Amino acid sequence: MNKLKIVAHCFGGYAALKIEEMSLKTMEELGYTPQEQKFIQGQMQVLAMNPYCPLGVQKSDMFSIVSAQDREVTHNNFFEIYIRRQVAKGKIIPLCYFEKKLGNFMLINRMYGSDNRRNSQIDGDEHNYFGFKILPAFSEKGKIAMRFMQNALINGLQSAVKGELRPLDTKNMLCVDENDCIAFEEAKANGKTLYKQMVEYTLAENNKIFEKNKK
Repeated sequence: MNKLKIVAHCFGGYAALKIEEMSLKTMEELGYTPQEQKFIQGQMQVLAMNPYCPLGVQKSDMFSIVSAQDREVTHNNFFEIYIRRQVAKGKIIPLCYFEKKLGNFMLINRMYGSDNRRNSQIDGDEHNYFGFKILPAFSEKGKIAMRFMQNALINGLQSAVKGELRPLDTKNMLCVDENDCIAFEEAKANGKTLYKQMVEYTLAENNKIFEKNKK
């Protein structure tokens, strides 16, 4: 399973989750223990771009890039509602990384054009970028995110060739040099800050609704 690398876009992420479900069912039928199932499924690597599927529920080693300007994918959750509202207000979303329990994904303000541009699709299609080539038209943060995706694929393949059964931890999977490590730690810190802001905003909005309904 450690040699299985899936590159997905949009509904490809959902297809990867279905592959997980099918493999789980097969392993259960063959008598694998829950611990064995978790270990084997964790070896499968999925690299997804703007995946149209729930994030944070995958059993595989799935890493994703998500653009805040993407209008094709909808998750209908509090996090997406918060991001959409911030974008509508003209806020610039910093490069953020969210750890595995929150989806193991990199959020960028936009893939194309200037990082500080507020218009959504003016420089390029924010949903249908695909592949591992870093294009000149990408934003600076978009280039960084795509480099992480490149590193994840290369490191994942090298790990498989060596016969390593356990996936690399996220930082070692995404980072090759010191600049990568610095960018990753900054994105990780940004992700924690943004997530905290989202939780505070959501609680405040829910309290407003609760107080309104009390009257």
